[in-house]
Amino acid sequence: MARPQIVVNVAAALQRRGTPTDTGVAFLVYAGATGPSDPIQCYSKADALAAAVPETQATWVGDCLNQGAPSVWVLRAAAADASAVTEAEWTTALSKIGAGFGPGQVFIPGVSTAAAHAALLDHADLFTRCVLLDVAGDATATAIATTAAGLAAAPGSERATILAGWPTVTGPAGTTRDIPGSVVTAGLVARGDAAAGHANNAPAGSQGRGAGFVAGAVAISTAFTDAEHDTLHDAGVSVFRTINNVVQALRLGVALRRAHLPAG
Repeated sequence: MARPQIVVNVAAALQRRGTPTDTGVAFLVYAGATGPSDPIQCYSKADALAAAVPETQATWVGDCLNQGAPSVWVLRAAAADASAVTEAEWTTALSKIGAGFGPGQVFIPGVSTAAAHAALLDHADLFTRCVLLDVAGDATATAIATTAAGLAAAPGSERATILAGWPTVTGPAGTTRDIPGSVVTAGLVARGDAAAGHANNAPAGSQGRGAGFVAGAVAISTAFTDAEHDTLHDAGVSVFRTINNVVQALRLGVALRRAHLPAG
């Protein structure tokens, strides 16, 4: 009689039909006079400029790609006043990123208004996506913590994270510029998911692979004290910090691990 044994057959899993499941997708939404009114996929800053995306937002597309995003979906919100976009106007634009686009990180870079935050949280609640909320580059720890507390109980907040501090990178002729935390984070998430092969990883700290290290960054727009970091930590805020002369993201895992679910 044959000896009892376990036979294991290994076969590649069939690719899921329908909704994409790439968790490293980045969705950038902005308000401006020109640009795509429906989502377009950009693989470079040049792609964004060719689609009439304004210079500032096109540069941020390039920044997100530089941090590790394979591509960035870009969409312009139609607004009567691009400097004072209403929650309804943001929501109308975000609704165009339907379930068919799959999971990913959605952000309105550089905008910290209550209207933008509310629209993003509603989107996270409706589509089960992660949303990245920016604050002003010079916002104080107290102000950021207050904002976080005010949003903590809102539907969708369990799939959101507020980002404190804008990483500073060098530019031509020794100039510097600050990049919204959401832009950088979306790239780090994509880079981490690709390296780990799954979404259950925190794009923060070193982890032996520079998981949260911000490429090209030399400083942060606002350097918080240890006491301020404690305040932000207690409020559940994700922060950027310089450790051993390396600008890196911290505390980005809690919200983002929950966010990588099929959208729908």
